[in-house]
Amino acid sequence: MKYFLIFLLFTGVKNEKTLWEKIKNFYLNLKTISGNFLQRECDEETGICIESRGSFYIKKPHYLRLEIKEPENWLVIADKESIYFYYQKDSLYQKLSINEFNPFLIFFTFTKDTLIPKIKENNKYYLLNFSFKDYQLSLRVMKKGLLIDKILYQFKKKELAIYLSSQKLNKALSDSLFIKK
Repeated sequence: MKYFLIFLLFTGVKNEKTLWEKIKNFYLNLKTISGNFLQRECDEETGICIESRGSFYIKKPHYLRLEIKEPENWLVIADKESIYFYYQKDSLYQKLSINEFNPFLIFFTFTKDTLIPKIKENNKYYLLNFSFKDYQLSLRVMKKGLLIDKILYQFKKKELAIYLSSQKLNKALSDSLFIKK
């Protein structure tokens, strides 16, 4: 019995690692991804939650565009050097260096980590949980197609949940989409 339990333990780890490699390689091989999102950010201390909705466009390795439609119109554009936040009639709100704020944390950089997540499974999803020193990152991956449809980022007493829908993969995206006109 003891040997059987050891066998199950090693088999489970191997399967988690194999599954993680499959998901990771899927995202490493994507060139573009676009779709819609719903973002919910909640602060446990204040009890305040803020919801945003819009569209996203990502072109690896450097470009990101978020078109936030609700609650107000926002535009966020990132290139390989900076990230720009436009608010209220497209006036520049803030410009940050990519080194100060990396917008790709939730989309692609998790694939560069050597950490193997803890993986749970249900009928439709794989649930990947990453534990870091200062935060937790959880990804809900659809079994069919391996698309991430929920990202949960927990830090201190805050929680950021992002739901992704209507995703299109490797669709041609012009570089001009990532320039403010």
